[in-house]
Amino acid sequence: MLLRLVLLAAVLAAAGSGPVLPGPLRDLDGAEVDIARLATEARVFLITMKSPVCPVCAQQLARLEHQRPGLELCGARFVVLAPGPAERIRAARRATGLEARWVEDPDGSLARALDLVLGPGQMVPAILEIDAAGRVTWQQRGRNGAYFGDGELQKHLRCEQRDT
Repeated sequence: MLLRLVLLAAVLAAAGSGPVLPGPLRDLDGAEVDIARLATEARVFLITMKSPVCPVCAQQLARLEHQRPGLELCGARFVVLAPGPAERIRAARRATGLEARWVEDPDGSLARALDLVLGPGQMVPAILEIDAAGRVTWQQRGRNGAYFGDGELQKHLRCEQRDT
């Protein structure tokens, strides 16, 4: 009986630990993105783009910018992760206006570590909460022109905003 409880505890502990975001991260401007520090100040959400030219992803990021003040009141801070090239990510940053830290994943290593590889040069569109250890503690995967995952994010934050 005791052995069963020990094994069950080990299985539950392993199930609670998600993939880990490898670091250190650098944003498009070359500054370090210190996830551990950010996570002590707020709840860190990593928003992935399928590619820097994905129109649905750009629409999602513009929606988040519109909702950002309220989401930040609910404790959220954002980091955007996209496959390169960096100049296209910069264009997406300008086009969406999302105030966030923007990180390029030029070789796909971050997408692989987070199990988000969709195809060559593409990652699964997702919203991931990252804790101070860089571990994924919550995730919402997928988006399309009619579904962006905002509701799940707000529910997870226990945030009273409405989808726009």
